[in-house]
Amino acid sequence: MPTSRMMTQALAKDGYESRQVSVLRRNMLDSGGSLRFSWKDGGLFLLIFACWLADSLQQMIKYFHGLIGIGVLAGACSIAVVLFAVRWVQSRHDGKIHWAWFAAFWIVMVILYAVLYPIAQRHVFGVGSDREDGLRNASLQLLHFHFPYYVRSYLGNLISPLPGALILAAPFALLGRVSLQNFVWLGAFIFFCVKFFRLRCTALAYLVVIVLAGAGALNDFVDGGDFVLNLFYICVTVFAFLRTFEENNVGWRHILAGILLGIALSSRTVFVVVLPLILAYLAQHGKGTKSALRSFALPILVAAAVTVPIYLYDPRNFTPLHVATKLNAVPIPPEFRSFLLILLPTLALIVASLGFFLQLTMPRLFLLAGLASAVILFTPSLIMMVQNPFSSQCLGLINYSETASMLTALWAFYRCEGASQIGRAHV
Repeated sequence: MPTSRMMTQALAKDGYESRQVSVLRRNMLDSGGSLRFSWKDGGLFLLIFACWLADSLQQMIKYFHGLIGIGVLAGACSIAVVLFAVRWVQSRHDGKIHWAWFAAFWIVMVILYAVLYPIAQRHVFGVGSDREDGLRNASLQLLHFHFPYYVRSYLGNLISPLPGALILAAPFALLGRVSLQNFVWLGAFIFFCVKFFRLRCTALAYLVVIVLAGAGALNDFVDGGDFVLNLFYICVTVFAFLRTFEENNVGWRHILAGILLGIALSSRTVFVVVLPLILAYLAQHGKGTKSALRSFALPILVAAAVTVPIYLYDPRNFTPLHVATKLNAVPIPPEFRSFLLILLPTLALIVASLGFFLQLTMPRLFLLAGLASAVILFTPSLIMMVQNPFSSQCLGLINYSETASMLTALWAFYRCEGASQIGRAHV
């Protein structure tokens, strides 16, 4: 009983309502160690599996084309085992696990990077990803006060990240390997997961299923790509900024979190969908509209200060905007392609704006961010699936949905903590 009381106090201190925590704790204790499942658990399993599959499918087809069916079945079984283990730990041990498990996870990821990164750089399984090379080249140009978007990657591709990503990568570019920042942001993301989820066992399950077993996320991590990295620092900075706001801490910690959030938002154009959700959250959890707007202005001003001057220097060669040309791979009439360039961002912002009409919690914020980004990132591949589902272009577009699937999975795993027993208004 003292252990359960300590867990309740710790969770309440982390900002969750004491009623939520006490109900969750009582449900776990009243279960008498039994494992109970419902149709909602089945729905959550299917959603988590879909998120994992969207993240992993391209890499599975690339490396295990002839065994794709076995790989999908093995993934489904593995996810079921992990979710069963989470429910068992919840019912028997109040969801408590030691911090050493997270340290071990970080070490495993570092070891995988140390083993697989050199193989990726030798291009044993193809030409590899040139995103690290492009990010390093552009960051070095920025450090020398040159326009960063005149350079190209070793494959001759244009530079896609916005200036914020270049700033965050700059210290590591000086070390000669931009991907070293993956270790730093992975550690921060692990800490975020521990704080975001109410039970540590759920945090570890998410990391294992989505980051370690997610073939796309793992490949990105060990290959030096920045998609999973972008997700890491967006989640960390959004959470830190909103949490310090909730705690009425408008001092240096909130300001620092706002500055980092502004830089992180200026990393990929798709993260514009996060802005309505941040404003909605601030408006609902603050002391009024003025307080929300004051806090919201900080990351907006930082993102603008980071991005606008570089854009204005040479708008024609501001290559992050070339991501719109990715739609050229979709076999549709050119006039419809131009229509999609307007329609998809508009629909994504509409989805994100639903946060103003819901009781917006942190899990719902990330769910809506995942759904809104999926409108932009997943819709083109969905169109291609109708005509040629296994083409290289289609699989390449599916790979871009990695961010959307990982954000959505945050909400799904949160629900696996027994949130259905707490009340729908809090999930």
